[in-house]
Amino acid sequence: MSDCNCKNTETIPDFTKEGFSGKQGPLQTSLVTATHTVPSLHQQLADQGVLALDVSACVSASYDGSKICLTFPIIGNICFNAPIHIPVGAVLKACGTVCTKWGVIPEGLKITLYLNNNPVWNGVVWGSC
Repeated sequence: MSDCNCKNTETIPDFTKEGFSGKQGPLQTSLVTATHTVPSLHQQLADQGVLALDVSACVSASYDGSKICLTFPIIGNICFNAPIHIPVGAVLKACGTVCTKWGVIPEGLKITLYLNNNPVWNGVVWGSC
């Protein structure tokens, strides 16, 4: 993990490069639907017979001088104190996975923070995992 200041060795992969489950390929936008409310998400999942849910994604992140902010699917907007120094002009992204209880109830968000496409930190930024 080169210069990664990671708490453990479980770096979440950069899905934009490695794909999901090691399968490379571009995001198929025809398979993506926007769900803007929790009730509509619950209904969409129920309509599809979803009994368990696994959400992993890479999202862009911003830095305001003290906090890193991102919007993650299912969880929404999250801001947390920057765990490391972020240089001016750096490109940030977070690749993460939602931790669930019984495979369906979101309980936490674990991310790896990428700085200029290099993993530099990983940890839980919301809830517990």
